[in-house]
Amino acid sequence: MAKEVKFSKEELEKLEDIQKQYANIQLNLGQLGFTKIRLETEIKLVNDNENKLKSEFNKTQSEEQIFMDEVTKKYGEGVLDPKTGLFSVNK
Repeated sequence: MAKEVKFSKEELEKLEDIQKQYANIQLNLGQLGFTKIRLETEIKLVNDNENKLKSEFNKTQSEEQIFMDEVTKKYGEGVLDPKTGLFSVNK
């Protein structure tokens, strides 16, 4: 039969400290997990918004190109002053 040994008060306190540290680590890991989930959701929203804006940018570029082609066809090559609305034809 194995001999029994009683831990000292200091050893029991140290063991309790270690157990508390493990419990604190578990709690913090859980909180970190929830924070990570929230951040991943935010990142998805940011990425979705970025993709939407990129699509709008590309659409606007296409609209600009169509407009420029129409204006060039109508007036020829030149420069427009957007403040005055005056178009100067290149010679």
